[in-house]
Parts: sequence; structure tokens; C-alpha cells
Amino acid sequence: MSRPSSAASLHPRQSLWPGGQPVPRPEREECSPHLLACVEAVNTASQHIHHAHSSLREGVSDLPRMASVLENERLFVVVNSSLVHRYKSQLADEIEPHVHSLTSRANKALKELEREASSMQAKVSAAESSTGSKIPSTSAVAKMETRRLAALTKQRERLEKELSALQEEIDDLESELPDD
Repeated sequence: MSRPSSAASLHPRQSLWPGGQPVPRPEREECSPHLLACVEAVNTASQHIHHAHSSLREGVSDLPRMASVLENERLFVVVNSSLVHRYKSQLADEIEPHVHSLTSRANKALKELEREASSMQAKVSAAESSTGSKIPSTSAVAKMETRRLAALTKQRERLEKELSALQEEIDDLESELPDD
């Protein structure tokens, strides 16, 4: 790559437009379509802000009157403690029998469920003890079935051999018989 000469860097670059004439521009200036869209968006946003401002002004212009209307006054009704105790005891007297009956029913149901659970537990333990001696474990049952199957297979093979031997004997005897 060649370096520019030092003489070239001392003089300014020559203009593309000789005589210092202004840059020619088209007769009709056209804006970018993006610029027009941006102006439209700003106008729309300005209208929305104006509408929101007027709605807010209508909503808060009546604030002092609304504050006086919505002001709360606290009223305290003073009730003596003897009246509170009397109503409390009346309420306890009304509820107490119902609570006692419900708790007694729950206790009876609980005792019944405990009895059923103990009887079922006794049945399970009796069933386990009676079946424990009669039925061998599942792996022992599987082993016995495998042995039985192997014995039956051997017996079938032996019987097939005997059958084929007998069939040969019959064929030999039939061949020795004179034809009529």
C-alpha cells in the first residue's frame, strides 16, 4: 500500500463542484416517508395527551366538594362491660349443649372405629397364621411349577420315543404279513 506524499497533505482537497457553486438541489423538496410518519405519531400523541388532560381536569375539579362529602365521622357507642358479659353468657348457654352432644357423638364413633380396627387386625393375624403353614412362599411355588413342567416335558419326550418305536414295530409286522 502506498503512502500519500507529504505534498498532498499540505494542500486542501479539491472540491467536486468547481467555482464554489452551491450543491444543486431538486426543485421540489421531498421529505422522507419515515419523517412524515413520525410527525403523524407526534400529532396523535399530542391529541391523546390533550384528551387525557381534559378528562383529568374534569375529574379533579370537584375535589374540595368531594372531600367534604366523603369525610368520615367516627361515632363511638359505649357499652358497659356488664352488658357484654351478659350476652356472652347467654351465647355460651345456647351453644354449650350442642357442643357437648357433638363431642359425645364423635367419641362414640371413634370408639366404634377403634373396635372395628381391632377386630380387623385380629382377622388379619388369624388369616396370616392359618395360611402361613398351608401356602409356601411365592418363590417356592414358582420353583415347584418349574420342576413339574420340566418333568412333564421329559415324560412327553419319552412317550413320543416309545410311540415312534411302537409305530416302527407295527410297520415291520405289517410288512411281514402276506398280502391277500
